[in-house]
Amino acid sequence: MSSYQGYSSILGKTGTGKTTLERWFLGREFRANPDLEVYTNFKIYAGDPWKDRQPPLGDNDQPLLDPRVKRLKNLQAIQRIKREPGKMKMAILDQLGDWLGARNFGSEYNKKMVQLVGNCRKKGLRLMFADQYNKDTDIKVRNNVSLIYQAMGVYNRKEPIGFWWYESSSGAQKPFAAYDLYAIGPTDSTPRAYTDLTAEKIQLFFDSFEEITPQDQEVFRVKSHVKSVLKWARTHKIDFGDMTYGSKRADDYLIRFEEERHKILSARQRSRVRTEMDMLGLFKEIVRGKGKEE
Repeated sequence: MSSYQGYSSILGKTGTGKTTLERWFLGREFRANPDLEVYTNFKIYAGDPWKDRQPPLGDNDQPLLDPRVKRLKNLQAIQRIKREPGKMKMAILDQLGDWLGARNFGSEYNKKMVQLVGNCRKKGLRLMFADQYNKDTDIKVRNNVSLIYQAMGVYNRKEPIGFWWYESSSGAQKPFAAYDLYAIGPTDSTPRAYTDLTAEKIQLFFDSFEEITPQDQEVFRVKSHVKSVLKWARTHKIDFGDMTYGSKRADDYLIRFEEERHKILSARQRSRVRTEMDMLGLFKEIVRGKGKEE
């Protein structure tokens, strides 16, 4: 598998393990470059997933954050990152399309941020980002991507995550951009690989569920929201264990809870609520080969 040196992207639908793959790739980078300086928009916990059973805990029994990782609260913070000769730096951004949408739907702020992110290479800053759709992020950022990883699909947390990868080519024959290859989709000759750790193990070493909105105006605390949902479900004798992760019935109950609280979530926030509930084992496990829940 190629080692990315410029811009790379992890693409896939909700629940395919994109952020988990980001953390796995970051762990590999740390093992090769212990002094790597990293910037992210989600929490990275300290420790080595390959060696440690779990992240080290602080005085409050909460996982300690990795001191090599700095949290980005908005894209403008990239502007303050200074180039340092000999110092390796990397930015890993989750759901970049929500932070930096395609220009047709963007504002003057977005245009400015596109230019900023597009110039990461001039700062000596490698960039990896995850997104759900290949055209969510502005074209000027996509044009810099030379390597795309695609999560294979819904995964079992007790198993490794599979993925394909597409790499730009510029040989003597017809060149292909990574996004062109991704649009064609995986074929028998598309390179594929699996993480050498289970999804469950990798997920101990990050937390993307305290989401910072692109405008940095509010923090959506997913774990707190899920606790409120479960308390409400017990009151109404609702058992999510009878429903699967993607069932319409589960989604209807989550929307009903929001309506009663007079606070409707975005589709992405609700998706993160479902994912957190799934990680807690609250949904019925999907048995492969069986039909989907109605």
